[in-house]
Formats: sequence, structure tokens, C-alpha cells
Amino acid sequence: MQRPSRRTFLTTLAAGSAALGVVATIRGEVLPSLDSLLINLKDLDPDDVARDETFWAEIRKGFDLPPGVMNLDHGYCNPVSREVFEDLAEKAKYVEQLPGKRLETLYEDTTKPKVTGGLARILGVPGDELALTRNATEALDTVI
Repeated sequence: MQRPSRRTFLTTLAAGSAALGVVATIRGEVLPSLDSLLINLKDLDPDDVARDETFWAEIRKGFDLPPGVMNLDHGYCNPVSREVFEDLAEKAKYVEQLPGKRLETLYEDTTKPKVTGGLARILGVPGDELALTRNATEALDTVI
């Protein structure tokens, strides 16, 4: 099996960074570290970045993988950065403190106004023309 190249990884990283940018836009936030990463990368040759060991050492510091391991499986078991994991744990703890109350209002108070509104702004459509579903199967069932 051929080992994936750093160029392939860089392309995946750029796509993931773009996705994070969409999330930041939806949430109405600016992620300075992401912005600086994209600014630093946009004018660089991917082959030069692929060979930049200092750059990759900084990226590696954000993940809690065992030493010597680089997980390139982003289709099945995508590892998240330490920062993302900690944010997810914090949000889960918040919901678990009062699950009956917080789960009941999560969609109406958070998802509907923030996610749907942000997504509508990005897509340039009215928010009431969007439908959020839990997964692709539910979306297809709804359409069918």
C-alpha cells in the first residue's frame, strides 16, 4: 500500500480548514489561528509547504496522537484536534448538567437561529427555505 503524500495531506487540510471557516462564519466568529494559517498558505507553493518540517511540527502539536503516529483516515475515524475535542467536551458537559431542559431547547434556541441563520447568509437564501436533518437518510426520506 502506497503511503499518502504530504501534498495530499495538505489538500485535505485546506479542505478541512475551509470547512472550519464555514463553521466560524455560521457562528459569527473569527478564528485567528485559522485565518493566519490560511493567509500564510494561500501564496505558498504546496510542494514547499509539504517539505516544511517546522510547519508540520506545529500542526502535530495540536493533536493528542501517540508519538510517531499521523492519522490520515479522514473518512471513517477522523481525529480532531485537542482544541476541538475540549470544546466538544465542554458543550456536552453543559447539556448533561440539565439534559431535560437543555436538550428540549437546544434546537429552537441554538440550532435554528444560529446554524440555520448563518447557513442561510452564506448561501444567500432565506432561512425558512433551509431544512436541517440529522443525516442523509432522513434528508432523502423527507424529499421522497
